[in-house]
Amino acid sequence: MAGFISQTVNSQGKPWAGPTTASLAQEIDWGIAPTAKSERKKLESTERSSEKAHETWKKAHAGQSNKLRRELQKPSSQDTLRANGVASPPKRSKHAEPIHEGGLTEALEEYVQYRYVAFLDYLDLYNDNPSTNRTIDLAIAHLVDYDWPLMCGEPTKSSLNDQVELMKRISIVSLGRVHTFAPFCPLREVAFRAGFPVKGMLTWSSLEMVKRWVKECGCIGVKIYPPMGFAPYGNEQIPPDFWDGHWKSLQLSLCLHRPEHCQVSW
Repeated sequence: MAGFISQTVNSQGKPWAGPTTASLAQEIDWGIAPTAKSERKKLESTERSSEKAHETWKKAHAGQSNKLRRELQKPSSQDTLRANGVASPPKRSKHAEPIHEGGLTEALEEYVQYRYVAFLDYLDLYNDNPSTNRTIDLAIAHLVDYDWPLMCGEPTKSSLNDQVELMKRISIVSLGRVHTFAPFCPLREVAFRAGFPVKGMLTWSSLEMVKRWVKECGCIGVKIYPPMGFAPYGNEQIPPDFWDGHWKSLQLSLCLHRPEHCQVSW
């Protein structure tokens, strides 16, 4: 997460305030965000479609937001934020809430939420909002594998497999209204084929895992994000049939970020 945040901009278009703030964000996120396994357990113990269940998840959403604000208000966090210019100087009143500039609180708040809550937010925004006049029949979650490009192969707190297994459970609980595009990382596949180790252990095949996730976890497509392995353009050296053959054999859709002027057939 630190690697990703340090290379993005906030909601006001200003650069994030350096790697120190990004490291703090990751520390807070990994400390309070629900893991994929803990959320699966919560889903299995929560009633599926009752009003009571909906209220339970709303409370969970508010609880996570409050946890984040408490973490950001800790003196150590405020010192880091002020040193990087994303928090105001301390108020005279010890009870005054610190101000977090640049959309920091709003940006981080989504990182610490339950995944299922995000789906309920969509329902509240569209299905239960007369002004939109829309109904969501299917929401697609596009998972991205950042491990190799940002962390040299080291996994996140919730492994990709655990994340896909959670999305499988969310698909079931939502009665098929949420499905997933499996993450495919070209760089991970290259590392696997080259036998490149991480902490003395070989990585796994991204391609083989995608096949398993499609066959066993209900994924209906594949998410390829070229900057997380290959260049966003100039992929002409990659044989087109490398992609076409595998995805067509599995009868999958392919979601690929690339500029319009890239002429490669994916």
